[in-house]
Amino acid sequence: MKARTSLVNSTLLTLSSSAITETNSEEFKERLGVAEDGKILPAGVIYVKTSIGDVKVKRYDDAEAEEKVKKMQGRQGMILDDDKIINAMNTKYIPVKFKGGVIEEKSKNMLYTLEGWEDIMGKVEFAVKDISSRIRKGGIEAHPKKHDSRGTRCDVCDFKPICRRSSYK
Repeated sequence: MKARTSLVNSTLLTLSSSAITETNSEEFKERLGVAEDGKILPAGVIYVKTSIGDVKVKRYDDAEAEEKVKKMQGRQGMILDDDKIINAMNTKYIPVKFKGGVIEEKSKNMLYTLEGWEDIMGKVEFAVKDISSRIRKGGIEAHPKKHDSRGTRCDVCDFKPICRRSSYK
């Protein structure tokens, strides 16, 4: 479930970002302060994990509880590898970590270039079109793999009620 949720979140975020960056609405661009011939660039796509499990604290309304939840949630996503953009962001809320004013090595995998963004968007667009086309043709095959000691992925699948695999209905 975690991998599927991550894939769904990533796809939704990239599609949402795409809707903003590829808009043809001059009114919207004007509201953002984009020059008439300018282009909207994605500064980043950031999301917070919501499935964090249980947090043990003395009181639910204290600063310790809030800090523990924030630490477990973390931030994930991608940030444009541009010093000017990164420095304009509140580093408290981005997934990139700094040490001595320099981006930590382990955070660099969250940085992307404009070319990388376009590559990701191309892959997401292809996947969405491919999946949509297969669904329109009635192709919603299930190919469950062994999940773990609990059984197959079908056992935890949200789509069991509409699945065509008779043994999993």
